[in-house]
Amino acid sequence: MIFRNAEISDFKRVQSLKMQVHQKHINFESTYFKKIDNFLTENMFEESINDKTLFILEDDKQILGYFLIEIHEAKNHQIMADHKALFVVDLCVDEKYTNKGYGSKIFEKMEQIAKEKDCNIIELNVWEKNIKAKNFYLKKGMRVKYSNMVKEIK
Repeated sequence: MIFRNAEISDFKRVQSLKMQVHQKHINFESTYFKKIDNFLTENMFEESINDKTLFILEDDKQILGYFLIEIHEAKNHQIMADHKALFVVDLCVDEKYTNKGYGSKIFEKMEQIAKEKDCNIIELNVWEKNIKAKNFYLKKGMRVKYSNMVKEIK
């Protein structure tokens, strides 16, 4: 099992994994998400490759999952304490490979990258109804920072 930077040849596979994530979002929040054919464009993918922010988890040349990160930094901000965050834009383990420890391996890799980049926190967003993911992140030592409330008007 290895981690590597994404390559252009990974596009179709990552796109299919991204669609798995999108389908979960549709299932959780159909008010916000709709069915689409392609979530990830080649331009978006190439930008992530060039920025070296998209990482692939691979075993025996099979892509098991991926994660996409950004670095967010607050320095000398008027109201915020200085901090540097590794922000997880996207994380996916193929549905066929869940509950086999691959999510934990990805999280460990993200922690390693955060340390290498002198980040003092890891941040991400997770949908309230995604109980499995929420519990996973809590087990990894994350905490809920805030909640976003919504009321549908009919």
